[in-house]
Amino acid sequence: MIMKDRAMRGYGLDIGKNISLVSDTDSHLQRAWNWLQEQQNFIDKKMIPTEPYQSTGGVRKRMIPGVWSVLHGDFSQRGTCSQVTPTNVWDYVGTTKSDLPDLKVFVNKERELALLMCGWVRISDESSLEAFCKREEMHDRYERVAALSMFYGNYDRSIESLKLGAINTASDVKRSTCLNMAALALTGLSARPDALWFTICNEMKDSLKEPYLRALFSFLSAQKHDGYDRILESNDLPFQDRVAFACLYLNQKSLMTYLEKTLIKLIDDGCIDGIFLTGITAVGLKLLLGYVDQTGDVQTAYLMAGQALTFTAKVDIVKEWLSCYEELLDKWRLWHI
Repeated sequence: MIMKDRAMRGYGLDIGKNISLVSDTDSHLQRAWNWLQEQQNFIDKKMIPTEPYQSTGGVRKRMIPGVWSVLHGDFSQRGTCSQVTPTNVWDYVGTTKSDLPDLKVFVNKERELALLMCGWVRISDESSLEAFCKREEMHDRYERVAALSMFYGNYDRSIESLKLGAINTASDVKRSTCLNMAALALTGLSARPDALWFTICNEMKDSLKEPYLRALFSFLSAQKHDGYDRILESNDLPFQDRVAFACLYLNQKSLMTYLEKTLIKLIDDGCIDGIFLTGITAVGLKLLLGYVDQTGDVQTAYLMAGQALTFTAKVDIVKEWLSCYEELLDKWRLWHI
């Protein structure tokens, strides 16, 4: 039994240990635990607002905000979000393409924090973006670097990663050819976007199968075609990347509508990956409940809730998960855990 095996191997409140235990068997749990570990680092560095907490035996006693609560201003001192400033994305990073389509990003303190919580970087932090790109390229993720660089307004860095990827994946002829074709298409576009410019981008997004390359060309043709829906609704892209993109490119009303729709789906599906959106909050417990309903994994639900013990300790559903888990441990004769 999976839960028994994990318990015997030390699955518990130590997030780092949990990541190592699930890394080869459950990518969804791995992403969820990775996210929680990253948030602990952010909280320790005071990069993410949270209520004061104490630590007992290494157990964090506080609520852990997710993207949803941060964008609603739940953790700001004023209880509201700061004003959103629309800005042309190309203004953030120097590019040789001076006449690219006018694409507005919507930026405020909470949205930039949400980007960090989604695993992206602040749009105004060019050095962090470059460090992020290099890390991703070290893991062979050239398509993701190309797409995210373009989303951040760095046209030249996008082409650079495509060309690098084409060289470094030469042994995979199909992938290398695809990367090279995308790089040539971007390089060959004229500085001034015209009908042909948008036609090429639209044809590229329909012909490419790789999700991030499709997203890249969907982005460039968004003004003349179907907007950002092809990116926001792409099931081939991770939820975190889609939500991060929405934080940059949707106005406040559209962003809140999109997040609510995404949140409902994640909870209904019991998708543990969605912990980045809910955090360990009241909404997060609804997500964990959906996860238990889908999987029966009370072990993980309790241990994740336990990362915010002061908040969750007196919640009935958490006490129920604990009781179920203790009964299982007794049944397995694992009384020492």
